[in-house]
Amino acid sequence: MRVSALLFLTWMVVTWPVPADACSCIFGSGDLATNLREALDSADAVFHGRVVSVERSGGFLGLFGRGSPEATFEVIERFKGSLGTKVVLPSSLGGGSCESQFKTGDEYLVYAFMDEGHLVTTLCSRTRPITPSTRRKVELDWLRTGRLPLVPVALQRETVQCQTCNLDTVTSNLVGLPPGNTCNLGLQDPEAAIALREGRPFWTGGYYNWDDPTRMTAVGLSRELRPFELIQTPDASTDETCRQRVSLRWCERLEASSAKARGQPELRCINPGPEQEVCDETKSRTAVWGPKESLQTATCTWNTPDMPTCELQKELQPLAEKAPTSPLLVCSPANGLLGTYRCRVVAGDAAP
Repeated sequence: MRVSALLFLTWMVVTWPVPADACSCIFGSGDLATNLREALDSADAVFHGRVVSVERSGGFLGLFGRGSPEATFEVIERFKGSLGTKVVLPSSLGGGSCESQFKTGDEYLVYAFMDEGHLVTTLCSRTRPITPSTRRKVELDWLRTGRLPLVPVALQRETVQCQTCNLDTVTSNLVGLPPGNTCNLGLQDPEAAIALREGRPFWTGGYYNWDDPTRMTAVGLSRELRPFELIQTPDASTDETCRQRVSLRWCERLEASSAKARGQPELRCINPGPEQEVCDETKSRTAVWGPKESLQTATCTWNTPDMPTCELQKELQPLAEKAPTSPLLVCSPANGLLGTYRCRVVAGDAAP
């Protein structure tokens, strides 16, 4: 099995603000053990810390721009590097920056490197949040003890089917034009306000809601010219396939926002009616686990030691007779990504 290990970071020469395409991560191949060891070897500092504050300051010069936010960490555990009790790192505002985005009060496992005399970390590193509800502590245990996480010897994939339910399929019926038609306008596109003023069917397209990241919203005029708002939960970035639901609220009217709140459409639904379910993928969802397979069918990115993202070949590759089956890599199809699977390592030899 080929797994992602070697991290190569491509930087563009930029000044603040950082453009959306300023950061590119290119992953090589290797096994899980190589991946972890190379990440540790390449970092100048590795630690487990808690963010005590995120504040805008003068910023670091060069790669990370001037005047960007900086996160102050309380160091809980040190695994590499000469560190004090506090560490300051650049923190992103989002929108394409290479910097990791940190939140006050949260804990992180941080892989940092030196840039112009300052420690920095990036979205392309193994830096990640640590919460009680996640399994990130597998990597912490490796750093503490030197014992590698479970390394799978076989895989088992899940086949999932359902009737598609998302904003695009729902609006194709609601607005009366096929998916991808030009009636699908950007949320802050001036043409949306023009379509509304001229009384033409349209919809604004799904938009990520920063206040509630579990949902996407869209507004528009139906083929009967009734103003509506659609809500998709969870949003399109959910890991699991066939878990999405779309609900509808009819609006008294649509009007332009007085202020453009982040993650909100410029056109707003005024006095929405009760929420009505339009479709729910879970109601038609069927899932079947296939036979055990050889790991040769998988190409994985081990960003998390026990929860990789894998590309699986379409053709099954059965295990050799009497081949070991534990630990097992169990894989479910990723939402919206053909051939891509979200996987996890289990100690037994049977999928859940």
